[in-house]
Amino acid sequence: MKGLLCAAAFAGLLVLCSAGSGKDIWGETTLVNYPPGRTRLTVPNQANDVGAPAPIDLKCQCSDADPRGELSQEVSFSCFYQRHFGNCNQDYLFDANAELAPEGFCQISCSRCNCCQSPAEVLQQLGATRFLQAANATSPGLTDLLTHPGWTGTLLVPTDAAFDAALAQYQSLLQNPPALQQLLKFHILPPEPVRRGLWTSPFLSLGPKLYTAYDGPNTLSSSKFSLPAGTTYEGGVAGFAIQGPYNSANVIKASGAEAHLGPLRDTQPAHLPDAPANAALCTDLNRVPFPLQSDVPSCKGYITLVDAVLLPFDPAVPLPTDFTAAGAMLGAAGCAVQPNALIRGTQVLAGESNRQATIGDCCNSCAATSGCNAWRYCSQKGGCPMPNGAPIPYGFCALLSSPELAAGQAPSYEDFSAVTVPLASGFPLAGPVKAAPVTAPVAEATPAPPLVVAAGGNRRMRA
Repeated sequence: MKGLLCAAAFAGLLVLCSAGSGKDIWGETTLVNYPPGRTRLTVPNQANDVGAPAPIDLKCQCSDADPRGELSQEVSFSCFYQRHFGNCNQDYLFDANAELAPEGFCQISCSRCNCCQSPAEVLQQLGATRFLQAANATSPGLTDLLTHPGWTGTLLVPTDAAFDAALAQYQSLLQNPPALQQLLKFHILPPEPVRRGLWTSPFLSLGPKLYTAYDGPNTLSSSKFSLPAGTTYEGGVAGFAIQGPYNSANVIKASGAEAHLGPLRDTQPAHLPDAPANAALCTDLNRVPFPLQSDVPSCKGYITLVDAVLLPFDPAVPLPTDFTAAGAMLGAAGCAVQPNALIRGTQVLAGESNRQATIGDCCNSCAATSGCNAWRYCSQKGGCPMPNGAPIPYGFCALLSSPELAAGQAPSYEDFSAVTVPLASGFPLAGPVKAAPVTAPVAEATPAPPLVVAAGGNRRMRA
């Protein structure tokens, strides 16, 4: 079981564990922040458990197994959303499961693992302050993604010098929150859509096309190159280029002050939304320095430094500086676009039956359809998963009728979040219904997943 757990963690969850270290296999020294009355669980040894070797010797014994229904064993809400909804101290996250999560579910996402860091904490250690400042200035903000220990993906992070150079040239654009958000999302690589693997230098050496979190049609790529002898799955290779449609950026190694890793940031109650006031603090027990490399790991992702800001738009063509900037950047000129938002409206045409290749095509589809004055679109090649796990396919273009837009008012939104809303919304600026300029939507509180009673018993579990 020991070997199977490590293999599953690496292949499925991309988390880190180790064997042969002399520590308890369940990570007694790495788990913290249990709520009052909770301690690490005692799990009986299983057959063939003690002597089973792990196939890969990894560095941290934490997992992030999603909680499952008591009878169905289905996952309704992943660990990523359990934390976002403030459920980290709910009883169902501590149900002992010897094969899957003997220490409780969602160890990483709920900040109970002190041997790895969130992307934001890694960026702080690397000195990438401009990227963090820009993420905080976007609309909606990307900070909640970067501070989440369970975020999975690869960040291509321009150095502070690269950001300063871009700011000098595109100051008005970088001060437009929706447009700035799209620029940063062009540097976020979600897991590969088929196998869900993360992009690191060994895989980038194959010369792939790279789909980003950007909502427009443009993509990135890398040229095929040979890996140095001795390269492992951990990567660390630098000196190659990431090509964009209008410029490129070189992958560089963290060096000097950027490579220094201080003590792990204390996991204080503010870092864990529903942690008790007397929550234990992380220690630097497992602190190690970053090697001078690319592919710097966070808990479930990687950070790679690059020497330029990659542009998804043609710098020779001036972009508007008002609320239409994001639409122009996304190839949807003539449309107002609000990323990561669910615009309100009654359905005119279901998105599943109106698949469009680009966000501009979706907007044009609305403009050409009687009664439509608003739309929602999924731009992600791997689909747009909603918090309840319901997948929305790539190209989904739902056509809507917004009463606010029909009355010449700004639209309203059901939700507005880079965490919970993978879709973009918008409306044609010219079409069958005259539209008012978009205003920043007010985010509504996202309710926690409902409690349901598991069939055949009295225990209540979060769906």
